[in-house]
Order: sequence, then C-alpha cells, then structure tokens
Amino acid sequence: MVRRRWPGAPPAAGPDAAATRAPTQPATSTQPATAAVAATTSQPTTQLSVGQRLRLRRLREEYMALLKDEKWLDARAAIEKVRALDPHSPMEIYNLACIESRLGHPDTAIKYLKDPLMKATPP
Repeated sequence: MVRRRWPGAPPAAGPDAAATRAPTQPATSTQPATAAVAATTSQPTTQLSVGQRLRLRRLREEYMALLKDEKWLDARAAIEKVRALDPHSPMEIYNLACIESRLGHPDTAIKYLKDPLMKATPP
C-alpha cells in the first residue's frame, strides 16, 4: 500500500529523515510558523471527527497562505477559526503573537506568549 503525503507533511521516518526535516524557527522570531512546522508540531489535543480534522487542515492552509501574503488581519481571523476547533494548539497562539507584533501591538503579543500552553510546549 502506498501512503500519500500532503504538502507540508513531515518526512518519512528513516535514517535520512533528520536531514530532510525543515528547521524550526527560534522562539525570538516574529516570523509565523511555517506549514512544515505546523505539520510536525500541532496535533489536536481533543478527539476530532474526520470532517473536523479536514476542516482544521484546510483552515490552517488558508491562514498559512494569508501569513505568506502578509494579510495579518485576515490571518488573525482565520486563526481564531482554527482555535475554535483546536483551542490547545500552541502553534496558533505563537502565530497570533507574531501577527500582533507585526501589527504593532507588542503588549498583546507578549500576552499570547505568556499563555500557559506556550509554557507547556517543549522548545
């Protein structure tokens, strides 16, 4: 059986897997997390149906495209839709902090970074 991989999926396990994995960004960066990082770091913590998981994936792809195009307000709205389905994802909290920083709201960005979910996530 051939397993299909979607764009941004983590590489297959094996001896070459570590060499092909995309590097993660340092915590001090104001650049939003990339789709490659999203695929490896964000797993829903609640049990979602197949339809909800597909919707979650589409919403993440949508906001990643908006971030790439620097459409900060639209991306923030799309991230809030993702958080409605997966409220425990630290990646979305981090991306909200990056967006707030880009919009010139450092206090709000710091508030997001101080979220308990961010502290519970290993570096």
